[in-house]
Amino acid sequence: MRSKVNSRYIVNSEINDLNSVLVHTPGIEHSYLLPENTFPYITKNNQIISNEDFLLFDDLIDVKQAKSEHKELKDILKNQTSGNCLEFSDLLKDVLNLDHVKKKIIIDCAILEENLNGASLSKEKINTLKKMDPNDLAVVLISGRDPKTNTTFFKYPLVNLIYTRDIAVVIGSLIIVTWANKIVRNRENILTKYIFKYNELFSNEDVYVFNDNHPGLSIEGGDFMVPNDETVLIGVSERTTLDAIKLISQKIFDQGFKEIYGIELPKKRSLMHLDTVITSIDESEFIVFPPILEGKSYHYNVHRITENSCNIIPETDLKNVLVRLFKSKRDLSLIKCGSDNKTNQLREQWTDGANAFTLSPGKIIGYDHNIFTIKELENNGYSITKPHDFNSTNTDNHDNLFIGISGLELGRGRGGPRCLTLPLSRSIDE
Repeated sequence: MRSKVNSRYIVNSEINDLNSVLVHTPGIEHSYLLPENTFPYITKNNQIISNEDFLLFDDLIDVKQAKSEHKELKDILKNQTSGNCLEFSDLLKDVLNLDHVKKKIIIDCAILEENLNGASLSKEKINTLKKMDPNDLAVVLISGRDPKTNTTFFKYPLVNLIYTRDIAVVIGSLIIVTWANKIVRNRENILTKYIFKYNELFSNEDVYVFNDNHPGLSIEGGDFMVPNDETVLIGVSERTTLDAIKLISQKIFDQGFKEIYGIELPKKRSLMHLDTVITSIDESEFIVFPPILEGKSYHYNVHRITENSCNIIPETDLKNVLVRLFKSKRDLSLIKCGSDNKTNQLREQWTDGANAFTLSPGKIIGYDHNIFTIKELENNGYSITKPHDFNSTNTDNHDNLFIGISGLELGRGRGGPRCLTLPLSRSIDE
């Protein structure tokens, strides 16, 4: 592994102890989400067309309840990381204190707004933004509005920013700032770029801004998994293209990784990222959406990329792929999202039963409403606990532990605990 010796942020495992993580708490931006933003398709002139105002949420959310649910998650993360749970908005405010960065952010967001909606911000509005203090400007950049004057600056609120997993990925000591497939999320990418490039926390880090180097393509963090310090697994999905993976492959190899596997997924909303169907929770254990294992239902190719070649491996059994990729001294265990019943599998995959977040080997966070997935974890030796009990007791002696958080509101944008977290650093194997 050729990670930078002086880097503060390194990830070369899906399951090693979490040391630092980035999140974003639901906020006023979610109060601007409208019914018209929750339909992917609309009828116009007797034709069904894509809804350009669709903001990727299935329904409106109760903002107060969503904040409460997110606090459960944050308290666990703070406990695990000894307080190294960073807030996106705090990091944004830090860089907005730098006048030259502040101006660049405003200009880039204004250009995006014009490209997105065909309407440019007036000079008066741009000047107003430049005069705002960092706290007020951060609210406007995230929510699109100034709540003090009820002035709209940007058409869409960044309601998906709570899913910080997608905005960047740490591979080895490389931080890749991603570029979303859905244009309603691209302002998130711009803000993320300036945080990682200019916040002093990352001043010593290797930051690669994907869109600056490869405009016109998309790549998202939810498709990345780092099984070990030699291999990276990436979903070729609705949101991440194979061309994009090939273009960043050398940057990944420069970190010391030896091979990349691109797993093709069906291009559909329910399977938007690799982590919607599988998550690594222990050295040899995964939560998996069972139909993805069945070649009859989902036939996909696996692209093996090395520094010298890119080969397609026709494959219909994901378990065979995982056996090759995840080095373990134990037999592979695939824990079924939704248990054995097909209906429950479909329901609980939709409600993020396969999207668990690993704090350390065998210690995971998931939504407590996915009761059949939880039962399956119990059958595989996991103890079940609540956030308060986890935070108030010593859990070091628990070999396998599932911490169930509330998530009925957080999940309305199609994301579970893994989606809600961007690991910045995990412990390194000796």
